[in-house]
Amino acid sequence: MSRWSTLPQRVICINTGQVYSSINDAARDTGVQASSIMRAIKKSYMCAGKYWKLLPDDLDGIALEQWRMAQLLSCIGYKMIIEKENEV
Repeated sequence: MSRWSTLPQRVICINTGQVYSSINDAARDTGVQASSIMRAIKKSYMCAGKYWKLLPDDLDGIALEQWRMAQLLSCIGYKMIIEKENEV
């Protein structure tokens, strides 16, 4: 199945750890357009000042928190590299 199937997929706000049952639920809760969250996920951009990721189905509990922290560090590292490149 494609990663971007039409079936609802869980999404997580990496910054807060809030898990949503779908991108549409995250959009409703945050007041941000679903397409903006989807673009942020696809391109590892921030949306509404937060990082968003699709959540693998098999993560739960402590494994989920460890995965979230690794994703957050990855996003912050990516942002620092882009900012450094823009300084040149």
